[in-house]
Amino acid sequence: MEDMQQRYKLLVEEENKVLLTLESCDNAAEALFRCIYRRGTELDLSFFTDLINVIGQKQQQTYVQLLLLRLNKSELAHAIDGYKLMKPSCDL
Repeated sequence: MEDMQQRYKLLVEEENKVLLTLESCDNAAEALFRCIYRRGTELDLSFFTDLINVIGQKQQQTYVQLLLLRLNKSELAHAIDGYKLMKPSCDL
């Protein structure tokens, strides 16, 4: 049981790291769009397009990673709950 709870804690920590990555991607994209909006005609937009595509791909990969982590957390939470239900009571 403690092993399952430790694994769950590790999944929560990993999920927090993934969420920080998503936040960083959002901040980077926002900064790029702000820069493009301010200086659009002065810029080499092909460079910025490539950067935006890279950020978008990273976001997509990170969302998939987040979904898989949350699926694993859900499965583990159900296993922990099932273990608690199956555990015999000592209240005789």
